[in-house]
Amino acid sequence: NYMVYNCRDGYVTADREVRKALAQAINVPEMVQSLYKGYATFAPSFFPTFMSGYDPNVKAVTYDPEAAKKFLAEKGIKELRILTYSNARYYNTVGGQVLAEAVQAYFDKVGVKAKVDVYDWTTFKSKLLTDKWDITFIGWVGDNGDPDNFINILATNDPIVNQGLWLDPEFIECIKDGLKTPDGAERVAIYQKAEELIAQKAPILPISHAKELMAHSPKVKGELIHMSVVRFVNMSKSK
Repeated sequence: NYMVYNCRDGYVTADREVRKALAQAINVPEMVQSLYKGYATFAPSFFPTFMSGYDPNVKAVTYDPEAAKKFLAEKGIKELRILTYSNARYYNTVGGQVLAEAVQAYFDKVGVKAKVDVYDWTTFKSKLLTDKWDITFIGWVGDNGDPDNFINILATNDPIVNQGLWLDPEFIECIKDGLKTPDGAERVAIYQKAEELIAQKAPILPISHAKELMAHSPKVKGELIHMSVVRFVNMSKSK
């Protein structure tokens, strides 16, 4: 569950330092606790902790409202447009509007007025491609547990997947290297570098990792869920 900056030319959020200052305005751990009540965990970086390539030493921009307020005032940034969705998503159970309004309140504290435009999911996806916006919210669920599947969405020029169109040559080259490198320490290091580049250049702000809840009978044993997919082949049921 993460916040996306519009990195296209002509937008204030195309400036990395502006993106960092806006991130400094948001107390993400506080917001995650307040909104998700323990049903999601704070995401200090893009990768979840269990994924190959996760590095506990890599951290996204941290909360510093005074620094944010000073920088944004000097830059003359007083208004932003946030585009969001109305419904809940599996990675954001409170819904896009609630999340956007929480961020809006943090921006207000540093002197930036953010206008929030809310649409149903289908309209929202269309508006991302046609409308002007500075910030939006989206999420991703990995399909197979491989770090490439989780992070390569930020290396494509497809705006349906890489909504902010952050196209960083160093990052893209890193993703290409990961694809052709066999599993092992060298490949892990490549994805650690990729995650560090995201933290340094701040095209997105990681927010949270949702917890998945599953009710089952104690008679059911085995691997109940794998990467959001229920695989009955590895399960058994006692009498």
